Amino acid sequence: MSAGISIETSCNDVQLVKNVLADVGVGIRFTGESRTFTEIGIANNTFFKLKQGIVFSAMPGDKSERLIFANNLFAQIEGPDMVIEKGYVGEKFAEFLSQQTGNNWTDKPALDPNMVIFGNAGVAGVKYQFQSIEPSNPGFLAPSPMSPQREGPSGILAESYVGSIGP
Repeated sequence: MSAGISIETSCNDVQLVKNVLADVGVGIRFTGESRTFTEIGIANNTFFKLKQGIVFSAMPGDKSERLIFANNLFAQIEGPDMVIEKGYVGEKFAEFLSQQTGNNWTDKPALDPNMVIFGNAGVAGVKYQFQSIEPSNPGFLAPSPMSPQREGPSGILAESYVGSIGP
């Protein structure tokens, strides 16, 4: 399955910020077993009309740490917003996360309790309002004036709104 962004090796100090990932199979895919990911920041991204949002093909390696998932917007995702396909252990994955992880929003009716990136101020059932959902329009996926995603907490990496395009 095609991916908007694919990471195929262990890595550190990578920031994926303010990306629009739309109309591809997977937004961000991490491939390989026992990969070590350190200081990976995924913040203020918009995941739109995908089969899956963020996919890890296997549980990250034991030395992974300081992963940030903050202020990301998931809309019209057919499958899971985030999934670890092999070896997922929720408590262990939670240990890899930075305290800055949180405030990820989805239009799904309920949060998946197994996906800890939504645990800290995650919001489900969001009724997003975009200026346009047509890629050729300059307002593509930009928040409309009354959009709920126009405001959110800022952090070390995250801007004070949800998704890739601010007010």
